[in-house]
Amino acid sequence: NDIGVSVTAIIDSISGGTITTINDVDLNGANGAAINLNAALDIILNNKFTDSNTGSVDMVNYNVISGRDIIINSGSNLFSYGGDLLLNATGDFSKSSGTKIDADTGTLTITANDIITGGSLESTSTSNSAISLTSANSIVDLGIGLTDVLAPNGRVVLHAGTGIDLDLDAASADVTNTTSGTTTLGLNASIDLVDIDVAGNLDVQTTVAGDDITISGATSLGGTVNIIADDNLTITDG
Repeated sequence: NDIGVSVTAIIDSISGGTITTINDVDLNGANGAAINLNAALDIILNNKFTDSNTGSVDMVNYNVISGRDIIINSGSNLFSYGGDLLLNATGDFSKSSGTKIDADTGTLTITANDIITGGSLESTSTSNSAISLTSANSIVDLGIGLTDVLAPNGRVVLHAGTGIDLDLDAASADVTNTTSGTTTLGLNASIDLVDIDVAGNLDVQTTVAGDDITISGATSLGGTVNIIADDNLTITDG
């Protein structure tokens, strides 16, 4: 049965058929806590998970695991303040425009059958997996012209089966599309593409004056290639 969960405690471990949040969560005082949501069916997030006290840092880890879909509706923001966020859906992951998932210095990992993201996914981590998105099918945005994935100090890892269409601001990226479909990346900052392995067409373009593209890793391309840098395009390997 579906259950509506009022998430009011700062540490929550909740299991049920479908989990639906109905209250905002104040993370003030929750430093080192974990929010664990595990549902046999859907997880539907309608609310903000934020810290009301901007004068302190309360790092929180998230483990959100769904047997079907994870749906993040307009008005819902997830902030971890340096904790790691893990979201794993057996079905699809979808996020409405205007929403934000922000790991700060932590890492953000999303795994789903399809990933559809509006709003932003953010991490300032320097990790080689600052943001990791893995989809059996496609990873796409809502086409509203905003930067979808921001990891200015670290690496974005994208692994899809049938296409990728995202706008990135990342120090580096590792991009894989295994089966079919086009891989389209709009780059809002200079980037190092450390590995490109795509079965279909590849379209990569910078959108900001003076930005560079460096290809420094192994490259395997299965279709038409279109790479445009506003300033320098440098290939050091591949």
